[in-house]
This record gives sequence, structure tokens and C-alpha cells, in this order.
Amino acid sequence: SSGINAEYGQNTLFGELANLAVANLQSIDDIKALFAQYVDEDLQEQVNVDAQAAAHEVQKLAAQWCSSGCTTESADFLQSLFENMHGGQCLDAAQFCGPCHDNTNRYFRSGGAPIPCCLNRIFKKGIAAFDYVSAAYGARVDEWVGLVREQLSDEANRIAEEFAAEMTRQADCISDAYNEH
Repeated sequence: SSGINAEYGQNTLFGELANLAVANLQSIDDIKALFAQYVDEDLQEQVNVDAQAAAHEVQKLAAQWCSSGCTTESADFLQSLFENMHGGQCLDAAQFCGPCHDNTNRYFRSGGAPIPCCLNRIFKKGIAAFDYVSAAYGARVDEWVGLVREQLSDEANRIAEEFAAEMTRQADCISDAYNEH
């Protein structure tokens, strides 16, 4: 077998996605044509306006972060949180649900330092940005996902669904811990 699937294994999600990319995007002109096919001028303008607004907001947040001394305060908080979160069955925060979630709740309930206001402001802005992007672009992204799904095998689609379900589960656990504290 040749191509990317030889390296990644037949019928893998990432192997199939890589093969789609290699087969369809062989030059910058291919990428431009694909972009033009699926992103109309109105959407391009909306993306440009949103990107400029986001860049301005990031610049403003960075200036506030630096001027408020948030780096040290946040680093101290995160170090304490992670030192208390890890241990027992929590070996990898990427698998937050379960022991890591339990240890995090225990840390906050036992008098662990609260999230610094400056860091919490960043979290809230990030959540608001995610919510905005989901509302503004979610339907279009779902449409594009559907187009890609049509090109994948049943096995790759099954793997993608499992991956998405696990990402959603982990995000829900993190959200629960954040909202509780």
C-alpha cells in the first residue's frame, strides 16, 4: 500500500483526512479554490470583521494582563491547582472527568485559592468568544463537516463520533468544575 494510509493504517480517521487533503489540496491555488467554493464574500467579510475585533480584544486583554501583574498571580494559582489536582488516580489532566475533576472540586472546597479575577476575566472572554463563534458560524461548520463525512469510511466516521463525544464529555466536566467554583 502507498500513500499516507500506509503510514497511518487503512481506515483510520486521521489517515483518511490526510489522504483527502493530499488528494484535493496540492497547491495554494487548490486551497484558494476550495475556500472560494465554500466561503462566499459575505462570510469572508464577516470573518474579516470578527478577526479584527478579536485581535483588538486580545491586544486589550494582553495589556490589562501585563499591567495588573496577572502573570505571577495566575502562575501561583495554576501551580497550586495542578499540584492538588494530580495524584491518586488523576495522572493526566487531559482526561479530566473522574479523579481529576474530583480532586479539583476537593481543592476548591478545602479552601484552595480562588481563580484570580484577572485570569477569570480571560476565561469569561474565551467562553463568550466560543459562544459567539458557535452561533455565528456553527451552521456553516456543520455543513462543512457533513461534506467531509461523506468522503470518509464508516469506520473513520465512527472514530470521529467517538472522539467528538469524548471531547464533549471532557469539556462538560471542565465546565462543571469551573461553574461550581
